[in-house]
Amino acid sequence: MAIFGESEVALHLFLSLFSGLAILLFYDLGQRLCPRSALALTVAFALGPAFLPSQNLMMDVPLVAFWLAFFWLLIRAPGTGTPRYAAAAAVAGAACLVKYTSVVLVPVLLLPVISRREWRRAWVVLIPIGILAAWSILNLLDYGGVHLLERGAHVGEHSNLVERSAAWLECLGGVAPFSIAIVRSSSGAGGR
Repeated sequence: MAIFGESEVALHLFLSLFSGLAILLFYDLGQRLCPRSALALTVAFALGPAFLPSQNLMMDVPLVAFWLAFFWLLIRAPGTGTPRYAAAAAVAGAACLVKYTSVVLVPVLLLPVISRREWRRAWVVLIPIGILAAWSILNLLDYGGVHLLERGAHVGEHSNLVERSAAWLECLGGVAPFSIAIVRSSSGAGGR
């Protein structure tokens, strides 16, 4: 906004970079994990009810792009070693700044370290922790409180279990048709 102002077109164009990155990373991961279905899965991802309607100025698509970049770095990135883990850790830290729920990436970062017994690389987990600590210190200095610690206390306080269950089923209904088609096609392909 400091560079291009508050133009809605500029903001949408900027966020479209995250959409493109998410689609490219998803396809590349698909090529790595299931090359025969990579294109079909990418089309289902890009046109799906969770991704396509999220082409707005919210942070959902940038968050998906960060998550995909995180997994791409762990699974697909060329080269091995500490720089790749450090880059994945930095991306996890950035994802945490977009939405705090991304803190689940921090223990995931340790999985390849543990499975490959690369203990000397375990320090990279300090990168996202350091990013969150720096953010928390900034919050404390600017606002007098740590935003991360104040989140979640009021989530769902105005809804009961029935309303939350209905909302969950509604969300599941939006995603389920694609899931059923993917499961059906993958089980059919395996039986041939």
